[in-house]
Amino acid sequence: MALLRIGFYEVKTSGEERRSFSTAMNNIFDLPLSEREQDVGAVNKPFIVRLERLEEDDKYIYGEITRVQHDNIPAEARDDGVVDLELEGGLAHFSAFRYHKKLGILAVQLNKSGTSMGRLAAYLEKFEEFCKYEFSPIPRENAWERFNKKSPRKLRVSMANPKNLNLSEDEERSLFGNALKMVEMYEGVSINIEISVGRQKSILNSDKVRSMISNALRLKQNHPETIQILKISSGTIDRIEDKIDFLEEILVERTDIDDLPQHTERNYKIRRDHIKTIFSENIAMLENQFGASNG
Repeated sequence: MALLRIGFYEVKTSGEERRSFSTAMNNIFDLPLSEREQDVGAVNKPFIVRLERLEEDDKYIYGEITRVQHDNIPAEARDDGVVDLELEGGLAHFSAFRYHKKLGILAVQLNKSGTSMGRLAAYLEKFEEFCKYEFSPIPRENAWERFNKKSPRKLRVSMANPKNLNLSEDEERSLFGNALKMVEMYEGVSINIEISVGRQKSILNSDKVRSMISNALRLKQNHPETIQILKISSGTIDRIEDKIDFLEEILVERTDIDDLPQHTERNYKIRRDHIKTIFSENIAMLENQFGASNG
């Protein structure tokens, strides 16, 4: 029995030369396999990623991204004891994906040992020097509907600072990355951020609050142990009327799959077809939210 977790992301591009996710992935896949490998780790912390497979039809591209692990290789347990695991290459950690070209929505297999969205963005930007990629986790439809109906009055974020946290360069420069550095500086384990209008008859800036929520959700998806609480209180100028827990509202589908085969090709096809089914089950909601193309 294997648990498959499928997360959904809105893909956005920016920069001097904007290139769509599908175009970038096709360009990368045209390269020889060895040239598709890129190190997207921090200094002295290698993290090797490559695009392993890519298929395409009229509406979607789909395939698999591999993280190639060369360090911290586990041992092999045999009947007569534990021995070093001898590998010609590295350990392969797979993440299957499916991308809707018109909607700009990516569904991807979430794998703690695989490639996070922050790493995927860094990987793409190794090939697309003048284009930036951003993957925003998609809350379930009801969460943003509730957010849009009321005005934000208080935002609360609680963060933990786990050991051996390996942030990307962009994550380190972000507000939350700097907050985690502060925790580390004082040898703490957590930090709480609360932005509120207090008792004033006022509201917070909705666009800035939405951006902060999206950034926190991205960090949570890339590093699940960091963001512990992400709640918004909203209402009118006079009073709070609704409270939304965004960590409970993220669109992640979880399914137990029986007997995933060790054969890599058959294993991939099962996961590929499962993501196709999950995407189809959510397509009406996604089309309602993201009817326009995002690239």
